Amino acid sequence: MHKMILEAADVSFIRNEREDLRNFQLGSVGIRRDGAKVFTRNSSVRVGDILSGGWSYPSAHAERKLCKMLDYHATVFVARVSKADGSLRMSRPCPSCMVALRSRKVSKCYYSINDFQYGMIDFDNNEYERVFNTHPKKVK
Repeated sequence: MHKMILEAADVSFIRNEREDLRNFQLGSVGIRRDGAKVFTRNSSVRVGDILSGGWSYPSAHAERKLCKMLDYHATVFVARVSKADGSLRMSRPCPSCMVALRSRKVSKCYYSINDFQYGMIDFDNNEYERVFNTHPKKVK
């Protein structure tokens, strides 16, 4: 499982927009019932704010984007990576993404906690916050 979380971490750096000023990147990988892997990353769209003259960066959550490509009983892996040092950080899906994953009938969601741990959410059995220890490994 940790190998797939590291793969999701690698996905987070695909097509990294230069204007993206966030300190963390988030990537997700899904494995469908037919064994196909689908992946996506969080994204930000540069939108000009006419009233204030500034720029805003609304984001699309990687898990929500991934849901469009999944079928039921899929497994999802999510990783958040620090741009500064390449370490894994907490990437537990937000409540809105949890609803999207549950409505898509995703079976399990694995997410990074740090370089040493990852968590699992089992939607089939309503089991939350199961934490696993692993060997440390840096992504980048």
